[in-house]
Order: sequence, then C-alpha cells, then structure tokens
Amino acid sequence: MKVLSIKEPYATLIKEKVKKIETRSWKTSYRGELYIHASVSKVTKENKELIPFIKDKNYSYGQIICKVNLKDCIKMTKEWIEKLKKDNYQEYICGEYKEGRYAWILDDLEVLTYPIYSIGRLNIWDFNEEIMSKQLETILNKNKKLIEILKRLEIYQKENNDFKNYYLGAGAINQTVFNYFHRYPIDKNISDYDIVYYDKDTSYEKEDKIIKALEKTLKDLNVKTDIKNECRVPIWIKKYNRVIKPYSSIEDAIARWGTTITCLGVRLENDKLKIYAPYGLEDLFSLIIRPVKIDFIKKDYELKTKRWKEKWPKLTIIPWK
Repeated sequence: MKVLSIKEPYATLIKEKVKKIETRSWKTSYRGELYIHASVSKVTKENKELIPFIKDKNYSYGQIICKVNLKDCIKMTKEWIEKLKKDNYQEYICGEYKEGRYAWILDDLEVLTYPIYSIGRLNIWDFNEEIMSKQLETILNKNKKLIEILKRLEIYQKENNDFKNYYLGAGAINQTVFNYFHRYPIDKNISDYDIVYYDKDTSYEKEDKIIKALEKTLKDLNVKTDIKNECRVPIWIKKYNRVIKPYSSIEDAIARWGTTITCLGVRLENDKLKIYAPYGLEDLFSLIIRPVKIDFIKKDYELKTKRWKEKWPKLTIIPWK
C-alpha cells in the first residue's frame, strides 16, 4: 500500500472529513488508494482558524490513521485558487494555496479501526512486510542490551552445533516496540529475555548444560533470561495437567505462543537480523493483542493482556471470543 506522511493537525483534518485536498510543492503521477500517515512532527506555527474544525485534538502522531483515494493532482493557477477560496473557504485554510503548487484531490475516505504505528518517510512510500521488517530492526537497534544478546548468541551458536535452531523471542521483542511507540525508555517493563532453541535430546542434563553456558556468556549484561529447549515443553507442561501436541521445530513452537505478536522470534545470521513472524507484523505495529488459541487458554490470555494494558495503555486487546 502507498503511504503519504502529513503533519498534524492536517492528517487529522483529513480523517475527520474536513480536508479533502492535500497541497504540495511537487506533483505526482500516482493515482489510487493511499494511506494517510500522521507524522511525528507537527506544524511549526498553529493556524488558529483551524481549531473550530478539529474534533479530536489528541493527535495521532506516528500512526497510519486512514485510507483515501488519490483521485487527481492539479497544478494551481491564480484563478483556480480564487474560486476555491470563494466556494470553500474551509478547505482553503486547510492548505497552502499558491500559484504553481499542486492540489492533490482526495476522496473515498476510510478511517482505520486500528491505526498502525509507523516511522514516516518522505514523498509517497510503500508500507509492506519488508518495510515493517526494517522498522522492527530500527526499533530493536535502540535496545542496546537486546542487540548485545543477539550478537553473543550468534557467536555461541557458531561454536556449538547443538544450538543452531534458536531465537530470541516473544516479550522482549514486542515490549521494545511497545516502549518505542509509548515514548517510554526502550527497555521499560521488560522483565526478562526469552531465549528458545530446539534440540531433540530432551534430557534435563543437556538443557541445564546449555542454560548454564548461556548464562555465563551473558552474565556481565545483568539481564534476566528464560532459556528453554522447546522440544522439552510438551513433556514438562504435563505437570500442570495440560497436554499439548509435540513441537516439530522451533518455528512450530513459536507459532503457538498465545498471541499473534508474541509469536515472534529474531536472531542474527552473519550480522543480519532474521525475523520469524508467522502471523506477520501488522498487529505488532497496530499495538493489537490478538489470541492464538492453539495451546493457550482463556484465563492465561486475559491475565496476560490485563497486565500489559496496565503497563502500555495504547494497546488494543481483542477479546478471547
């Protein structure tokens, strides 16, 4: 999908059907569906004439908030501007109308039920899985402890053949994203870092050996870790009177982790970030918590999402039903 970043309050004015023309100094040949993204920055000087037209002054900084159809792009003439000013003064004050600039004509507004958080870009840009993956990498790079863990795990796996199928997953990943879009310290509320791997040797002794080796490798970082051989989980979880189908791989395990945004793992391969996200990244960047019911139960989902909502109030919780 094509996207255009617009400063507030002008993005909100489009969402609220007040503004139907976007004014630019440059023309575009693109026509068709277009996401409107409210950029993080706002206009340097507030136009007080606009205030009465804005219903929601809680501006959606850094979010894709609606979809429109870019119908036409018209080069402004003096006569065209004067006619618009006379016929639709409200529209006129919502843009910068000068001879030689361009009027982008928008229609078919559709407000997104769940806005998508995104880092803006110049010109018309694409929003897709590739862009979301790059955005995730940009945000994770701000968490220095997380990146250092990934670097050390990559070194460890190169030296240990029984630790090839692994990821850093779940909470530390999505919670770093939550913090970024809540404008919190990047590691706020992250209680531990989940390191998961897959080894068909399900003995306690083998797992304990790897846990101790990794804890030693990461000791000076002063972070709490939760290290698991996912192949063992269906075995020890029986003590909680629960039965789950054995995992066929580390990816199979991750795909059953309770919510679409916790079904997420990352690792480094030759210093490049590899992302496994079986349900995509759109829920993550919409700050939506949606259940994955394969191995999860309603009680655990509701307890977890309640805790998250208290810590990160911008989250939208999709009910279990």
